[in-house]
Amino acid sequence: MHDDANLAAAALELGRVGFILKSSGGQELVKAIEEILHGRSYLTPKLRAENWFDAKVRARQFSKDLTSRQRDVVQLFGEGRPIKEIAAILDLSEKTVEFHKHHIMVSFNLKSNADLVLFGLKHGLIAVNPEPYPRQNRLGGPNRR
Repeated sequence: MHDDANLAAAALELGRVGFILKSSGGQELVKAIEEILHGRSYLTPKLRAENWFDAKVRARQFSKDLTSRQRDVVQLFGEGRPIKEIAAILDLSEKTVEFHKHHIMVSFNLKSNADLVLFGLKHGLIAVNPEPYPRQNRLGGPNRR
């Protein structure tokens, strides 16, 4: 049902599966069922990867779990925090925060900060109305309200 090549590749890692989209026609559904009944997998042509080695790599990456530290980094990026502020909140160096961000983006084939935020939203790591960490004022202490 999802038009996501990574999800399709992950499904194929499970073994004999059929993967079609909601927008697929009835003939394609019948073809998928026939393929499964004959012991073969079926993947809608709309999502076929040109290189199945790449698809398998994406599948392994898609199914990886994030560490709790990586989840924190995604959450704080989703709140729009700069690297310097994330490092201060998590008591890490800026380089370590950049390393976590880079590792997440490579592991899950994310190309931009927007992709990272969408990934966090899709996986429940970012709340639409998050309870914010206290922001720092210019003197380094929490803002007073």
